[in-house]
Amino acid sequence: MQVEELERYYDECIEYSNRIKNPILKECCQNIYNDFKKQLINKPATSGSHHYFKGGLLYHIYSVTKNAIAICNLYPRLEVDMDLVIFGGLTHDIGKTKDFNDFVEDDNYDSKCVNSADLLGHSYEGTHIVEKYKSKYDIDEQFKNQVIHMIGSHMNEYSEWGAL
Repeated sequence: MQVEELERYYDECIEYSNRIKNPILKECCQNIYNDFKKQLINKPATSGSHHYFKGGLLYHIYSVTKNAIAICNLYPRLEVDMDLVIFGGLTHDIGKTKDFNDFVEDDNYDSKCVNSADLLGHSYEGTHIVEKYKSKYDIDEQFKNQVIHMIGSHMNEYSEWGAL
């Protein structure tokens, strides 16, 4: 994927974040994206199963968010909290920024980074990233826990596709 395409997907993710009405969620999401832009653009989504290319992580996050919004729009009577859906889509795999090295063409990519993410997994790492950003705001504890829960529970870490 070309740099221009990756910049376009990054901008699309920022546009999705602009749809978040809750000012705290919006600001938090945009701060995360500003601080993690380089990692999002340079890392694959996995070590071989899907979106295994430079920027694959960003493309995967963009795709999940786009699809989540589309699915919610199919069921307008459910009154889904779109702020949570968008924030969750945009940040659900932010922990993978600590999980993988930057993608290098023709690398066999058998190894991940040597850090805590190998043992803890990307959902765990992601909850800590989001929690760190959320701690800067005075928000309701129940709401904060809902936001953190989305990141931490989006997959079974020790499944075939989870932490190694």
